[in-house]
Amino acid sequence: MSKGLLIKEKMSGWFELNSDVSDQGRIDFQFEIEAFSPKLMSLTIPRDFLGLAEIGNQKNIAIGGTLTIHMSGPEYDFLMQHPELGEIKIQGKKQYKLSRLIYSMTHCDMVIMKDNNIIGKAQLAYRDSIVAFPFKALSVVETPEWFTV
Repeated sequence: MSKGLLIKEKMSGWFELNSDVSDQGRIDFQFEIEAFSPKLMSLTIPRDFLGLAEIGNQKNIAIGGTLTIHMSGPEYDFLMQHPELGEIKIQGKKQYKLSRLIYSMTHCDMVIMKDNNIIGKAQLAYRDSIVAFPFKALSVVETPEWFTV
């Protein structure tokens, strides 16, 4: 087996569908992911990830997609099975800004899509210490069993 870089991240916030889709309003939303790439020296390549999400009281919803780290902030693109809508896509990208550096490093606005139509929005935040992030979230590991080339 070969080694690669594993990134573990947990973010939480809210999830809101457009009024023509649901009248539920904002509900709690969080996910925990593991993103991996066997390319240790290529931090900016897309990394496949798997994880679990929670929407309101629905727990252990499988998610999978890609995490791409850009110099301007990480980008998330993933699919999940919504309990009522079926498969939805969620996309978002952090945009680092010097004027609001800490906020922009930890918060990510996202769009929720179904059949290529935007049906809602979400906002997630990294709630742990950003100073500790490199030590807690990044590790060199053997290729995880879930990862396929």
